[in-house]
Parts: sequence; C-alpha cells; structure tokens
Amino acid sequence: MIINDFVLLGTTVPEPMKDGRVVRCSAGYSPELGELIRLYPLSPAGGLHRWDMFHLELERNPKDNRRESWKLGGDRHDQAAVDGLTRALAENGHHAQVSRGVRLEQIDRFVAPSIKWLNDRRLSLGIIKPELIDYHYEIDKGADRAQQQFEGLETPAPEAGRHAYVARPKIRFRDEDGFHDLSFNAHDAYEWLRKNPEASRASLFDNLRWQQPERDVRLLVGNLSHQRNVWVVIAYLGLPQPQPSLFSLETL
Repeated sequence: MIINDFVLLGTTVPEPMKDGRVVRCSAGYSPELGELIRLYPLSPAGGLHRWDMFHLELERNPKDNRRESWKLGGDRHDQAAVDGLTRALAENGHHAQVSRGVRLEQIDRFVAPSIKWLNDRRLSLGIIKPELIDYHYEIDKGADRAQQQFEGLETPAPEAGRHAYVARPKIRFRDEDGFHDLSFNAHDAYEWLRKNPEASRASLFDNLRWQQPERDVRLLVGNLSHQRNVWVVIAYLGLPQPQPSLFSLETL
C-alpha cells in the first residue's frame, strides 16, 4: 500500500533485534485514511521530525497482526539496508509539514477516552488526553522482556537501547478509566538524557514544558507486540492552546 500523507508523531528509543540490526519504531497518522499507523523498522539515525508528512510504501508484517502495524516497504535485511531506507524516506518521501494551527485539531480526531477503551477494542495505538499527575524515574534492575516492541526483538543486553540508562523516565497520569504509570519510551526523551548527562532528572520534563497551563497535552500511547495489555508512552505532545479570534468575541 502507498500512502501520501503519513504524519510522524513520535519514535521509540532504538533497540537491538536478534539479527543484529538496531532499529526504532515510529507512530503517526494518515488524515486521508483516518487511522493511526505504526511504522518500522527505522534507522536510529536522525532526519525524521515530528509533524513531517511523508509519502511512503507500506506492507504488512505476518508476525504482527495489530491492525495499525506496517513495515516500511523495501529491502530491510541488514543495518545498511535499514539505514538506506530511512535516509531515502527523509530525502525523498518528506513533502510537507503540518501547520501549527491545525495540529491539535488533527490529532484530537484520534483521542480515546482511556487505555481500557483501547484494549476492549483490540487497538494498539491511541491518543490520550491525560490528567497528568507526575513523573519519576525507574532505576535499572537489569533487562526485562516487557519492552519487546518489535518483530523478533530479543531481550536487549544491558548496554543497549533503554538499558544503557541507569534511570529511565516514566509518566503517571489518569484517563477516564483509571490510573497509569507508563514508561516514557520516546527517542527524543532519551536523546535529551544522552546529550545532557549532567542535567537534573527534572530537566527533561522542564524541557517538555511539563504541566504548563497554557499547553494542551496529549499522550501518544502504544502497546507491546507480545504483551498487548502492556502500554508505553511513545510521544508527549504539548501544544499551545488555541487562541480565540478577535472576530469571535462579542462586541461590548
């Protein structure tokens, strides 16, 4: 399948696969299809940015039956091939960027009331309008299998991916059906931690403008391929609140 309006919302921290490739998973949406889309594998290299719009070729993965999951079409057999596909996507597939004024409106088409609601409908991606509580860091106690997000992904060695970090960020929030304490697996979050090793743990969330009253926050969440009831935060989407037009104000 070829789509011309895939909008990137977030990517997860790169993790190693059993064949030696290091890849990341991304998620976004297609306005034309009216669906959220999970896309993998992508290279750990940069060049793809939130709110960029791409035309790309997709194909199904027989090992992942989640309706939102798609593979990037083309040769993916080794690291060089994955890197090349991702580079080609950045150079040739990108053709527009979603304007700031319509971003909140577009993603609110996909807002779900709760993770329970998503589970009940066997959906694997969703946008949540959260009641944020706080954030904290999980101290690494060794590799765990709860973060196996990719097709064929083995438990990563402690020095790889998220497990290279002694402390890993998590977000506590409520939705309409309850409380959640989810791993914050966004690649940009881990890049901030990598580039600012001496910064305080609060600085990551300060940089996100955590709980600033003038920001509308949405969380892009996704479940894990082998544990469908386990969810992580893929992206923290903090957007300026819409400002009323002068022409919409009543004349006094």
